[in-house]
Amino acid sequence: MPNDLSTSEEWITFANAVAVEVVKEFPDVILPTTGYANRDLAPLSVKLHPNLGVMYSAIWSDNLKALNNPRSWHSAMRSATLQRWTELSPHVYTYDYFEMLMSGLTPTPVLRRHAADFPLFKKWGLFGFFHERRAAAAMEYGIAPRYFMARLMWKADLDVEAGLREFHTQWYGPAARPAQAFWDALEDTMERTPLLGHEDRILPYVYGAELIQRLERAVSEAEKLAKAEPHATHVKADRHILEHLKAYMAMHDAEFDGDFVGAVRQADVMFQRREELYKISPFFHMPERLDRTDGGGHTSGVWYWTLTDRRKFYQDLADRTSGKSGRLVKLAPREAAFSLDPGDQGRILHWYLPTHDRKSWQQIDTTRPYYLQAKGALDEFSMPYAGAMWYAFEMDIPKVTKGQPLHFCVPTISPQAWVWVNGEYVGHRLYQEPYIRPASLDMDISKAAQPDRKNLIVVRVGTGMNRTQAPEGFLSRAFLYLPNAGTKPLQSEGAAH
Repeated sequence: MPNDLSTSEEWITFANAVAVEVVKEFPDVILPTTGYANRDLAPLSVKLHPNLGVMYSAIWSDNLKALNNPRSWHSAMRSATLQRWTELSPHVYTYDYFEMLMSGLTPTPVLRRHAADFPLFKKWGLFGFFHERRAAAAMEYGIAPRYFMARLMWKADLDVEAGLREFHTQWYGPAARPAQAFWDALEDTMERTPLLGHEDRILPYVYGAELIQRLERAVSEAEKLAKAEPHATHVKADRHILEHLKAYMAMHDAEFDGDFVGAVRQADVMFQRREELYKISPFFHMPERLDRTDGGGHTSGVWYWTLTDRRKFYQDLADRTSGKSGRLVKLAPREAAFSLDPGDQGRILHWYLPTHDRKSWQQIDTTRPYYLQAKGALDEFSMPYAGAMWYAFEMDIPKVTKGQPLHFCVPTISPQAWVWVNGEYVGHRLYQEPYIRPASLDMDISKAAQPDRKNLIVVRVGTGMNRTQAPEGFLSRAFLYLPNAGTKPLQSEGAAH
């Protein structure tokens, strides 16, 4: 991945050596290898054997924007790298990501991305492509993109805009105009957002109230116009997709408010809307398997951090704060004092002490990525800051917690964190890749906490140096709770110690 060590030279040297031996017996064989993960960057000092081919795959790259979209520095790097591979070999194909790698199955059509990319693939001389996609996810991608992707594979310079007008007339009948406005609004949003990524962790901040209003107006108008079949059912599918999106946003809003019961409720609404889409056609959605004992994955095609996983996570939080497995003591303030630390001085200058002067620190919302708020955290190319940063907030801790195992919990924090309470070091939540979920911090702070007075909680976050990962820092509302006897800390891929 960019900014990580690349093994391209070593790997291609090895692959060349294999090719040398193979062509002695099979001179016409092309041997494909992978330009992927830590070897996706084209080698600088090694030429490729003439019989070597390359599958280029930028797993780190933003998949909302086209290769020529000026708003995406991811796309600029991916474009340049792909062109370099084609200069090194005539046998290059791309493994492209069709949808979000991790997804809540909310709509991300991005047809315009593909309409822009295919002519570039042809221009640069790619001989092929492979698209990773879910078999049944039209609720996420839409009908038109799949149809036009198939056509673009055979005619890269297809006039997609003209074809779209014809498609919507055929698919939606008299509701074509507002129905097309529905999908166009989503396309506009994906193209223009400054957020970059390939997991849906960015999407609660890509979608917004204004977009939801545009989508509601479009679907409501389409419902009035589409009275006959099959057009009425096609519009009904869009209605379910929209209501599913509303529930997705409401689920995150509930989480950010510390209303975990409400988050579970909205997850159930999402399941209901998926079921309605499944009744219309399995092409829209195939239900997730609820019994995961066979290890067979999910028929929905979302294999990781599924809605089932998310609902379970919210239910666990609800149980810890409602009395079932723990009792909520207090929600932390939604806003925290915040400071970037580009020189990594904070540990040395004791920024965690109560005596440290924080008057110059900013106030930011702990439920939104730091880079969308903090001054200097995102440049004009949407490249985020990398390095250390600090969060601090004060909390009154009730006297009733004295002598009890008081826990400080952040449901989601990325990618790693160190915690001090009243200047005393409490622990470290280990590094984990920013896409991994759950990513909770849950620590017993009772030895450092001082009940019946105001306490200072300070958290240092290190982003790592890979800016394509775009870790968010705090991404949910922190809280204090008292676990019941036998309740284990909230689990994360990187355990606290």
